[in-house]
Amino acid sequence: MRLHEVDERLFDGVHEVVDVTHPEVTLARHLRMPAQVRYRRAGTAEPEGDLDEGVLVLALTGPNPPAHTDPDALAPLLHRLRPGARLLLLAGWAVADLPVHRLLDPLGAASCQVIAATPLDRVAIRGVHATLLVERVDTVVTPRPHLTGSARATDAGQSPVPLLRMANEYVLTDLVTRPARRRLAELADRVAELDRQLAERDARLAETERELAGCRSRLAAVESSPALRMGRLLLAGPRQVGQGAGAGLRRVLGRQRTPR
Repeated sequence: MRLHEVDERLFDGVHEVVDVTHPEVTLARHLRMPAQVRYRRAGTAEPEGDLDEGVLVLALTGPNPPAHTDPDALAPLLHRLRPGARLLLLAGWAVADLPVHRLLDPLGAASCQVIAATPLDRVAIRGVHATLLVERVDTVVTPRPHLTGSARATDAGQSPVPLLRMANEYVLTDLVTRPARRRLAELADRVAELDRQLAERDARLAETERELAGCRSRLAAVESSPALRMGRLLLAGPRQVGQGAGAGLRRVLGRQRTPR
């Protein structure tokens, strides 16, 4: 999936994109923003202006500073978000290495919920493996994993803090474990194919063994037949006569050579 395909509702209600990534990082062209959406760059720690509803903040986190912002450095930015404001957080870690534990506490402390977690194709943006669409919420919404239905709000009477952590952990863990589940399914298919090939080989081997047993039975029947025994006797007779004649000739020649 490409960056502009992260969520069909990515720019719904958005009038401004605030890019707080490193100055050398250029991501705006990957967004394919609507013409009416304003775009501006700002620093990570102190982006100018209010981050209210209708603002989408663009940030890049990962293991390689300064291009990547450390997860701990995201806390001040998350706290500046107002209800309805969103953060599109791009992950520079491979999906399997995403440090879920380092993201849960800052997100929960700032009342921010991951409403969509999406893996990206390798060719989308080099070094970016996934996106987390985060929203500052007052009411926890039911998590919406990748490729499933729309999110919906939960009962407003429930405590948001533990629910936020559980919801965020569910979405992030689903993102991290999805490749492993896909690989497991591929391996299961491969095992099934190998089992099918093994069964076919066993069937061919059993057929070959039956044919070999039939050949041995027919060979034994031929070897024990009267015709074969008679043929062997006929072949053996001339050889025995020839051997006897040869022996007699050798005896005669031997006597002639004996000195007197």
